[in-house]
Amino acid sequence: MKAGLRFTYFNAAGKLRRAAAAPDRSNMLIWWAAYCRQPELALELLAKAAPDMGDTALLWQPMLRDVRKLPGFKKIVIDLGLIDYWRVYGWSDFCHPLRGDDFTCD
Repeated sequence: MKAGLRFTYFNAAGKLRRAAAAPDRSNMLIWWAAYCRQPELALELLAKAAPDMGDTALLWQPMLRDVRKLPGFKKIVIDLGLIDYWRVYGWSDFCHPLRGDDFTCD
């Protein structure tokens, strides 16, 4: 295989960042960033896409497990109003309350 065509997780992250400039591709790029072992990039893309997200199913996909462990994921969940919803209707299978207002997601 030619060196220029060789896939590495490192060079994939740069290409994903450039492609993320197109807003219609952001949800797909979240998946690719997570697949390429770039949870911080996936979180960054997810934070940009979240305000327009009509369906939160993407948040709970197995591939985003490492993203859910990052501190910034909590802000997305709070901003989407999920904490208020869960306090009324019950917590999700992926997140549960801790002491006070704190919570954790798996």
